[in-house]
Amino acid sequence: MISNFIEYLILPYFVLINFIYLTLAIYSIYAIFSQKKEIEANNLGILLKDEELPSLSIIVPAYNESSSIVFCVQTLLNLAYRKKNLIVVNDGSTDDTFEILRQYFRLMRIHMPHQTIIETKPILGYYKSLTYPNLTVVNKKNGKKADAINAGINVSNSDFAIIIDADTLIDSKEMNRMIRYLITHPDVEAAGASVRVANNCKVKLNGITEVHLSDNSIAAFQTVEYLRAFLIGRAGWDLVGGALIISGAFTFINLEKLKELGGYDTKTLGEDMELILRYKKFQLENHLSPYTAFLSQPVSWTEVPEDLKTLSKQRMRWQLGLMQVLWKHREVFFNPNYGVLGMFIFPFFVFGEMLSPFVELLGYIFIIISLFEPWAWMYGLLFLGLSFGITTLVNLHAIALEQLAFHKYTSAKDILRLIGYAFLENFGYRQMILWWRLKATKRLLFKQTAWDVVNKTGFQRRDKKKSS
Repeated sequence: MISNFIEYLILPYFVLINFIYLTLAIYSIYAIFSQKKEIEANNLGILLKDEELPSLSIIVPAYNESSSIVFCVQTLLNLAYRKKNLIVVNDGSTDDTFEILRQYFRLMRIHMPHQTIIETKPILGYYKSLTYPNLTVVNKKNGKKADAINAGINVSNSDFAIIIDADTLIDSKEMNRMIRYLITHPDVEAAGASVRVANNCKVKLNGITEVHLSDNSIAAFQTVEYLRAFLIGRAGWDLVGGALIISGAFTFINLEKLKELGGYDTKTLGEDMELILRYKKFQLENHLSPYTAFLSQPVSWTEVPEDLKTLSKQRMRWQLGLMQVLWKHREVFFNPNYGVLGMFIFPFFVFGEMLSPFVELLGYIFIIISLFEPWAWMYGLLFLGLSFGITTLVNLHAIALEQLAFHKYTSAKDILRLIGYAFLENFGYRQMILWWRLKATKRLLFKQTAWDVVNKTGFQRRDKKKSS
């Protein structure tokens, strides 16, 4: 019985899912190198001088970001792109985030005429910087991240919006590469970029100056995860038009389309995925092509958790958000009216992402049981070898792509450690992530979906620690 269960249910599931991942890995090679070649062929210096360049509103939702908000704003103001406005939304912070902004950037309260297209929590005031004319700060009551972004959208009047997290560092040079999509691909209405782990990297106002793998094992494991997710998953899906997630750490979208969609959904934790899925549905329902793109260049760098408590909050929130979004748009599931989205991409996210913790848990349970049944242990070992082996293979593929295409890690020690973590992920770390995702499902079933705040150190404070 045990061997039949593994043979006819668990193994076929893993064979199919991992076949898709391996296919994405192959696709990602072409996607990354063809895109890289196109970027390098463009004379970005000439393009960025073009007076016809689109205007950008950079929206930064901030909640209790006192440790990093000044450095974040400075880096964004320092970006070489000229036609930009920066909008920081203080979402009812309980620390001194707003006071730091007010004093450091010499904010003056203003009357700001605008059209409230999207309802948000009450606005406490609008402020302009006396030092930087293109800096606006919105002070409002707390309504969570999506509500803060919507408040920023209401006061934006540019061609495009870029949404970034306050703990995200934008590389100025790579940001210019991102603009390629605006110029050479005018049909693209939404785009994301590769997000990398900034822990232990040396940073300045114009971006990352030295890339190093973190000495913290938890952050190092996440570095491997991020490489796999962005260079394999999203790059591969983008080639077939299947990218459903554009990271909330860096999202580029047509502002008019964003307003037409009604902004971000404030009732889900996966607001970035929900927006892109809603956009694709809207386009298909109106017989339009959903033009999204993924830029594999490492445009943005983010701080990741370095302790298990913070990491568990983050991963539980991610799983909750995934389930909420898929349930909200469940009518897409195997619906031929949505084409490839309904018949392949959405079902994959249901079976290959949302339900994967449960199948993996069943696999572990039956591996243990199979040890006590003659011959069944062979199927158990086959499952284990397939699961761990392919994950490691995909990890190594992602690391190789990083080195061949971007070569951000120049230290042999860092590269060898990355390879080591690619193997070690299967032994302990992977099972912790599984446990947190299962706990998140329990929370959803019992309607315990409150947003846990993830505490951050901040780039500025990290630099002070290194220099001390």
